[in-house]
Amino acid sequence: MKPVCYIVGASPEAGPEIKFTPSDDDFVVAADGGFSHLEKQKIRCDLVVGDFDSSARPNFSTIIQLNPQKDDTDTLFAVREGLKRGYTCFILYGVLGGALPHTISALQTLTFLLDHGAKGLLIGKNICATSIRNDRIDFRAGCKGFFSVFSFDEISRGVFIEGAKYPLNDYTMTNGFPIGVSNEFMDRPVSISVNNGTLHILFEANGEPEKALYQF
Repeated sequence: MKPVCYIVGASPEAGPEIKFTPSDDDFVVAADGGFSHLEKQKIRCDLVVGDFDSSARPNFSTIIQLNPQKDDTDTLFAVREGLKRGYTCFILYGVLGGALPHTISALQTLTFLLDHGAKGLLIGKNICATSIRNDRIDFRAGCKGFFSVFSFDEISRGVFIEGAKYPLNDYTMTNGFPIGVSNEFMDRPVSISVNNGTLHILFEANGEPEKALYQF
């Protein structure tokens, strides 16, 4: 696996679900109140960013203090810091399961990463999310539960879902019809691809979700 930029947000549902051990080459960023999650789990932190409008500024040596009146969310600013350092693989905790607007913002951040030649994986308490554009993603055999595929573009052409309970073959998916909701793993490899468009894939979190994907 490539070096990873880990970003930990402040979602209250993140705490006990944060389980990763960064390597020396990885970069760990706490977005605002996400620092408390890292402290509780005794995980190394390299940088804290945030406006700290809803949490206390932590006692930490490397902090970028943001103005509360800004265009970027704290999470998006953290992503920019990772991109500036050359990271192209991002795993984000603590950005799902809270307020719905923040969850939608996190999904848009996945698209932002694609726009900048990077890929992202959001890991929540019970759900994970990732995105592909004109690309393919593969899940290993043994994945269980449900997954959903949504077109983030108005039209995504050439959508294929193979190995799942409900396959699709060269389908034209739109962002106005949720045909990809609640598909199911069948204890065999699953492949999802799109020839022209952007797809968001949401799947149930079981064990170590980043290891469910061949790309991560």
